[in-house]
Amino acid sequence: MNKPNYNLDLSEADKTIILPPYMEQIIGKDGEIYMLFESATAFYRQNPNLLHMDRVIKLKVKFKGSENSKE
Repeated sequence: MNKPNYNLDLSEADKTIILPPYMEQIIGKDGEIYMLFESATAFYRQNPNLLHMDRVIKLKVKFKGSENSKE
C-alpha cells in the first residue's frame, strides 16, 4: 500500500489564503474544512494586542477534476 505524500509545495497550490493566527485544529469532511482557533481561549482574549478568533471558520473546498469542480 502506498502512503500519501504530505509534502506540499507552495508552487503547486491552486489557491492560497491568509488566515487569522493561532489556528489550533483543522478537519476536513464532505468537501468542507473546519478550523478552530486557540485565540478563543481566555489566555489570548485577555491580551488586547492579539487578534481573537472566537468562531469556527468553515470553507468549502473544490478539487480539480472532482465532480464538485467547475474546471
